[in-house]
Amino acid sequence: MRFQLLPLPTVALNLRPQQFLNALETEALPRAILFHGDEPLQIRECLDALRECASKQGLAERCILHGDAKFDWRELDASTDSLSLFAERRLFEVHLSARPGAKGAETLLRHVQGSGDDVIAVLSPRLDASAQRTAWFKKLQEVLPCVGFYDVAIGELPRWLQERCRRLGLEPSRAACELLAERTEGNLLAAAQEVDKLVLLCGRGVVDTDDVLFAGGDSARYSAFDLVDAALSGEGARALRILRALRGEGMEIPPLLGSVTWMLRSLCRLAEYERSGRAVDAALRGAEFAALRRRRAAVQRAMHRSGPAQLYGILRQAKRIDEVYKGRSPGDPWLLLERACLALAGHSEFNR
Repeated sequence: MRFQLLPLPTVALNLRPQQFLNALETEALPRAILFHGDEPLQIRECLDALRECASKQGLAERCILHGDAKFDWRELDASTDSLSLFAERRLFEVHLSARPGAKGAETLLRHVQGSGDDVIAVLSPRLDASAQRTAWFKKLQEVLPCVGFYDVAIGELPRWLQERCRRLGLEPSRAACELLAERTEGNLLAAAQEVDKLVLLCGRGVVDTDDVLFAGGDSARYSAFDLVDAALSGEGARALRILRALRGEGMEIPPLLGSVTWMLRSLCRLAEYERSGRAVDAALRGAEFAALRRRRAAVQRAMHRSGPAQLYGILRQAKRIDEVYKGRSPGDPWLLLERACLALAGHSEFNR
């Protein structure tokens, strides 16, 4: 995959972060790059590598511009057209709080096809699937690297950790990677720090679970909706781990119970749709359940596990948890919330 962009390549340059880092080691710098996404570790590493590569290739000056949806791209044109007092070639970084859009794409394309020697790196918020189907994005990815930064999915995190360990000279066992993934779930920066710690403690060579435990640390980053997603997906053990981690971080019952109750009420309404003869899949495409669309598969599995009676039963449990938390009934609200999450996850002994 060449970064020399003229003549134009015949394949799209829609890259993952590691592909971009690998290409920087062997290819000429492109005249323009689009970074998009919100995963901080990958953004930092790619930016650092780009800056180092630019410095080695004679781009001695770095110019930073900031913009929002109203950013005037003529400001970038004026900057690149102006002569520098300090360097013949420069690296321009445009940090945006909104998508570059058609005007930004037009500016980048004009720069790529021009004769200047400066390099432009545009940092944009995450571009979802609809943004990547726009005409301006399709034009960009035909002529310049478009690097997306996204959270690593839970199922892919052990492999990501294994690859990172191997690049640093470690040979981790599968169990070690799975344990590391469990301890740092959802937080790539913490995962990278744990790998760096293992390098310091173990040097090079084999790493097993004992090494991970010795290094210590539990840096998982969770939210109330992670708890809901785990229970909805039938992952009871993971739901308990998330709930206990959130409790340890000082989160109170109300926001957690609120998220679980919101999902239960949504499932109960879907159950009523199904009972009236309407298809759940059709209901999920409607505006009423728009918030559930990205969870469609998990929602359908949850409804297959639990009928209306079970769902309403768990909802009644949620009401009791609220009463216990407010001191109106005896009991342990945290224990009851654990039981409700396990019931939602389909553990039959709690689903009554």
